[in-house]
Amino acid sequence: MSCLAKDWSDPAISAKYQSARAETTKHAEALRKAVAAKHVDMIAAETWWLLSDPAPKTYFALKLGRSRKVKSKSPSWCLKQASELDLSSHSAEKADAILRKKLNGSHRVILNFRLQRRIAQNIVRLVLAAHHRPRPFQFTHKGVPKAIQRVIVIADQGNLWCAHLDIKKFYQTVLIEELLENAALGGLLPSKTLATFVLARRLDVCVRANDLKYFPHLSDATLLSEARRGIPTGSCASSIVAPMMVSRMLLAAAVENHLVNFEDDFLLLAPTKDELEKRIEALGSSVKTIPGGRFKLQQKSCEHLAETGACFLGHSISKNGGSVRIRLTHTNRESLYLVLDELFKELPVGGPIEAFVEALLKHCARAYQYLESWRATFALCEDVAEEAEDAMLVIEQTLAGIGKSMNDIKFMIANPSFVTNVHFEVISGERGTLGHWDQGG
Repeated sequence: MSCLAKDWSDPAISAKYQSARAETTKHAEALRKAVAAKHVDMIAAETWWLLSDPAPKTYFALKLGRSRKVKSKSPSWCLKQASELDLSSHSAEKADAILRKKLNGSHRVILNFRLQRRIAQNIVRLVLAAHHRPRPFQFTHKGVPKAIQRVIVIADQGNLWCAHLDIKKFYQTVLIEELLENAALGGLLPSKTLATFVLARRLDVCVRANDLKYFPHLSDATLLSEARRGIPTGSCASSIVAPMMVSRMLLAAAVENHLVNFEDDFLLLAPTKDELEKRIEALGSSVKTIPGGRFKLQQKSCEHLAETGACFLGHSISKNGGSVRIRLTHTNRESLYLVLDELFKELPVGGPIEAFVEALLKHCARAYQYLESWRATFALCEDVAEEAEDAMLVIEQTLAGIGKSMNDIKFMIANPSFVTNVHFEVISGERGTLGHWDQGG
């Protein structure tokens, strides 16, 4: 075991983490109860505690410190970063802008924040989550399976026409000044905390030179402008801000009762094509009432479940006879193996064979974790077990090649020093949308 691994498995560090976690959880729950009771003084007291007390910073510093986002750093380094963090002032910490190629050939800028900002984003997300009251059509924080279950219920009521829609460039078109002034966020947190750690205002961004060679037509100035626009992708705080904004949307009952929303994706259902077109028009008008921007709805597809079927959140949905049939989309299958391949690209080249075997074992463990998360997310698909079994066979064969087994990677995952945070890609229709398996990231 390396010295760094020993540091992370130190019982004193584990005790500090558990204590900070318990305190943070207690006060987050107290804030939720205060919000529910509309107890203004208690809301202010609990919010102040979460933003200023060392316990939440310690908890998230140690939680994030073991993740892949903070590589090769000791617990003491992470705790020092936490102690220097002040959520009431501007942060000079930079972020890396990562370019991701979308399936349609265009690009997306995702910000890779460093430790202090990630700690702050997790803390402010706790505060904002206490105030969030999701509407029945919202499923971002309920999970993909529950969203698909709702689609099945609506379809079984005779609504076989459906449209897949999304908000065009939702995150990028948020107007920061309007969001700060609007009741959707205004007053819930100090304005400087919101501007710095939620909206990433005045953020100093570094674009990776290696990414630029894949997009030679893009200038540095263009990429920096995109990275600083709206609410940042790659921030866990954005995952609560966006649904809070959508929850303020004004909707007619006929639309709301036949709508399923996940992040900025919508599936709208109706019994006839004419009725569906009316509901799409009504939803387009409703999207304009979302606070914080001038948002525009765009239609991606319009299908009949009994004729062509529809794709939503990586699920192929069709009505076959008297029941709704759910299968994996082709894009979802392809993405699974692309992501598993990506996890093995960082293997060391050259060096001692022991180091290579150890690195390969770790990558197999991460691939196994990813696969288990993927399997759970798409559990409603009738073909998910077969696909997961084929992928698992690849992992088992890789392990066999180095004289290891599934028991070895399960033992590795159980070790407190093992990296547990693996990103999970949710496939929505024909494009990938970043979703986090570990919501604490």
